Amino acid sequence: PTPGSAAAAAVPAAPSSLGAPSAPGSFDNMSIENTSPQFIQKQQRWLLFLRHCAKCRAPESECQLQQQCRFGKQLWSHILGCSNPQCQYPRCSTSKELLKHHQKCSSQACPICHPVKEYVRKTRQKQQQELEDQQRQQQQQQQQPFM
Repeated sequence: PTPGSAAAAAVPAAPSSLGAPSAPGSFDNMSIENTSPQFIQKQQRWLLFLRHCAKCRAPESECQLQQQCRFGKQLWSHILGCSNPQCQYPRCSTSKELLKHHQKCSSQACPICHPVKEYVRKTRQKQQQELEDQQRQQQQQQQQPFM
């Protein structure tokens, strides 16, 4: 599944199964063994998970990811302030490397970044459309005379 599918967008129960990068490796020069469909999907899911954690403002009890989101928010907060390339904080170094690659990657051929960026773009478009529809409905309701 691609990030645009429901299966890829759903996040499993434990952070360890989210596809966190487990070993250092250059995402700019992905080797053949790292381009397996499972590796690619794990990296895509991890990017989407980190994105969720960076944006989620819901209390833990209200977020659908609950403890996983709390873990991700702690990791995200750590990453933002960490400048140690050999950091031992769980998943910090590999997450930073993946995020750095994703931030500067503009290749439509990248099997990790391009589908994630398309998924994010489509999600933003859908949210924008929903917001515009909602505003239009509110304007129409305000224009209707009371009876």
